Amino acid sequence: GVVGGVLLVTPNAVMFDPNVSDPLVIEHGAESYGVIAPMEFVVNAAIYYDIAHMRVSHTDALGTDKKPEIYYMKKPIKEDKSCQSPGKDDNLSADDNESVCSCAAEREGDAFPKAFERELVTPTNLQN
Repeated sequence: GVVGGVLLVTPNAVMFDPNVSDPLVIEHGAESYGVIAPMEFVVNAAIYYDIAHMRVSHTDALGTDKKPEIYYMKKPIKEDKSCQSPGKDDNLSADDNESVCSCAAEREGDAFPKAFERELVTPTNLQN
């Protein structure tokens, strides 16, 4: 089968990392589709926009001049408006009194434990 993924071409190697959420990769494992080929072993390469345009040597003997079918991606599923993040004009909370940021003056420094105070972490105190 055909799976999607990332093709990485470097001066030393050609690598393909399959998309782990592809159904075939889930079924057979990423090891079945991942490829690392050193450039010494790469003789020829071709990149196709669509797999329907690929030609294999044994299909030339059949003599079919049929136009290949083009595969299109499925349309994305429209998400519910309530699941989207709020816009720039939307308020995240209705009451600002419960906000953690509104009471920062009375909690000054409470978020960090004493171990992170500068005098406890300096290298001179570690040598004692």
